Amino acid sequence: MSGIVLYPFSRNAQGITLSNGQKLRINIARAAYQSADIFLLDDPFSSVDRRIANRIFVNLFGGVLHNKTTIFTTDALHLLKNVDRIIVVEEGGIHEQGTYEQLLRNRGLFSELVREFVIKEMQGRAERERRYSYSDYS
Repeated sequence: MSGIVLYPFSRNAQGITLSNGQKLRINIARAAYQSADIFLLDDPFSSVDRRIANRIFVNLFGGVLHNKTTIFTTDALHLLKNVDRIIVVEEGGIHEQGTYEQLLRNRGLFSELVREFVIKEMQGRAERERRYSYSDYS
């Protein structure tokens, strides 16, 4: 749990203030150190950026929870390539399920979500490159 000690914090009149991302990481650490065989995590990457989400995913699911059954909700599609099974829920019911590759081949809702995600990622990358290239010449 040495990572928890590294989180910066400040004090206010009520005590210690942690960011939402720091609170999330502490809660994930608490869950990970329980001696359970099944873990249910509700959007464990919601309050952290993509880089931190990747680190949490690799260290948690590739480490402490490697041999544990873990069920989690997320919209972090970039992490789902490495899970055993994906269940897509729409309007309260199971819409489709399978591996990442199977769901892409099915060309269903999951495939559409991934396509939209990739398009947004490419647009964001192009915008960042355009912003940096303009600032280089100003």
